[in-house]
Amino acid sequence: MALSTDAASALALLRAACAVPEAFLALFKLIDGTSNGRFGWLGHGEGAVSGDDFAREDHRWRPLLRRSIGEGTEFPLFPQISRLDYTLSELASGELMTSERSRDLVIALRVLDAAFHGVHPGEVLPADDKDGFVKLRTKVRMGAPLFEADGLKVFPKPRRVNPVDLRGQGRLTDLLSNLAVVASGPHLEVVNICAFTGKALGPSSFSRIGVIPAIDAHTELLWRKEAHNRYSVEQHPGFAATVQSRVRDALHLLADRNVELVLLPELVSSPALIALLGEELASRSLAGQPNPHLVLAGTQLIRGGTTSRNQALVLNGSGDTLWRQDKLHAYRFTAHEQTGAGLPMGSDELADRIEAIDVEPRVLHIVDLSASQRIVVLTCEDFVQPDPHSATIADIAATTLLVPIMSGARRGPSEGWIHDAAMGYIRRPGATCVVANSGALLGADREGWQFGHIAAVRRVSEDWKPLPDAAAPIAWLAELPHSV
Repeated sequence: MALSTDAASALALLRAACAVPEAFLALFKLIDGTSNGRFGWLGHGEGAVSGDDFAREDHRWRPLLRRSIGEGTEFPLFPQISRLDYTLSELASGELMTSERSRDLVIALRVLDAAFHGVHPGEVLPADDKDGFVKLRTKVRMGAPLFEADGLKVFPKPRRVNPVDLRGQGRLTDLLSNLAVVASGPHLEVVNICAFTGKALGPSSFSRIGVIPAIDAHTELLWRKEAHNRYSVEQHPGFAATVQSRVRDALHLLADRNVELVLLPELVSSPALIALLGEELASRSLAGQPNPHLVLAGTQLIRGGTTSRNQALVLNGSGDTLWRQDKLHAYRFTAHEQTGAGLPMGSDELADRIEAIDVEPRVLHIVDLSASQRIVVLTCEDFVQPDPHSATIADIAATTLLVPIMSGARRGPSEGWIHDAAMGYIRRPGATCVVANSGALLGADREGWQFGHIAAVRRVSEDWKPLPDAAAPIAWLAELPHSV
């Protein structure tokens, strides 16, 4: 549709009076529908939409808008916010989207966004909390977006421990402080989970992170050649006791050092290993011993009927399952890579093979541990492929990406595909990326290898310590100089 038609439609809605969520979405769609709407104000500088003019509008309108949201009533004064009536009337009459008009529209949008401060379930402002805010937070706690319309879903944004610089950001939702707008599509379902109770919020950040490689060599895994040049990997039953003992000892080594987050890599897990982790965590919790806030129990091959999934599972500090995340992309394991990895499937019928998993339908779980900790799990190939999830992760402002992988050695921790992939998520949405690798494909080339990698907005100097400090460590601990 033409800009003039869209502007006329938005103006009619705002003049007729509507609820604040409706006005927010109408204005968002209008601005986001044209590049001049999203970026026209940039010529004035970032201060143009976040400086004194915005502050004056916000001071004037926030109490009234919050009252309307809290009481669930329509708001009759939208056209007066940041000259909306004048600006939209000009656009509706066929005028172009100039930098000044774009600036006024963006300021108005940010004023509406500011009125939703405190809408995250982990962040309550009791001084002016009313039924409307309680209902919105309850919807999110139940897994629904705050509100939605016309293919757009709106979620609360997490509070940033390390605020992201807007410079270089490319999406309108980056300008918002309280609301995250996500475009829903046919190829990806987004599920938002609040993994905390009102009295037991999770961590606001992590500063002590542990990795348990679990697998020492590809012989501890069962590699199968599947039909149609596909392959599958799962934990070898013949090594189950060895792997379980190794992981149990590693978990206790890390937990005794007050680690906050523990990760196991890709395809090293099994139902028995997950049960063991749950039992050990529950036992430590009952005994009052220190436990991590979160344990990514690796991923495992899940077969059911005619389908199979590469599925990650995440436990809390009591050993309870918080969520599961299926891998979104099948990996292509080339003949060249198989040769460099020691031929895990043998030398017969050597060919490029595709991971024998199903990826459709794709569901991405966005999990809030607290008002400032939003977690996403991306398994190996998901970390590299941008579609259909990377824009969603940016829009919803994930703060932490947990990445279980199975990869060969690389030249250094700041080189290769892992670091390159992390750089994209560091810039947008400004997430901390925590990667855990197994020893499956490393072979004998392990000198200086830490099995973990951390990349964050605030640059971190990784100081990985082997546990125990011996020839064959079973765990690695990163003690960061500041929280991420």
